Amino acid sequence: RLYIDPYTGVVLKKGLYNTKSIKANTINLLNLICLCPDMDNLRLNKKIQEETELFFGLHSDEFLLPFSKYFLRSDYKLYLQAVATTMMLKDWIEEKREDEICEKFSIGPGDIRRLVDLATWLIFSSQELARLFKINSLILELKKLSTRIKYGVKEELLSLVKLKEVGRVRSRALYNSGIKRPADLKKVKIERLMKIANIGKKIATKIKSQVEG
Repeated sequence: RLYIDPYTGVVLKKGLYNTKSIKANTINLLNLICLCPDMDNLRLNKKIQEETELFFGLHSDEFLLPFSKYFLRSDYKLYLQAVATTMMLKDWIEEKREDEICEKFSIGPGDIRRLVDLATWLIFSSQELARLFKINSLILELKKLSTRIKYGVKEELLSLVKLKEVGRVRSRALYNSGIKRPADLKKVKIERLMKIANIGKKIATKIKSQVEG
């Protein structure tokens, strides 16, 4: 059972069905969940509104629930707030630094965590609805996106970031050093792992133990 607002279910169902005529991508799936009443969208200020309107203009044709077709003119501000939240989540999963996101959107770290938790839940709900309505082509994409939102990483880090004690920053450090997947860790000595990820021996040992059996 999904504990979502009934209208959230309506929004998600319509958006998911629209992927039959509009190709699903990261941006329009993020935008879809941000149009749900269960999402607590960012408030607009002068600092971000201009950039939000530019983003809206660039991507409006991709959105699964286009403003011109599904919303009234009086809904424009609320729609833009959803677009701003879409932008923030996009920055998060593209590994923008937390302090950069806070500065850009005039929010705090707690706001990021709150929106990330909501987005993860709504993407999971979308995944379950896609399964229910047999829109099977979306299930894997939504599963990947859910993990990317949870950890704030690009798709290339998905296998590394799931390891305990690794996380967002360490998985990027590992990847950039040539360790692309968990299996690569088997060849790495504890001492090198400590230097790459800037961690102590105890954590390095825990990471290594997950790939050695």
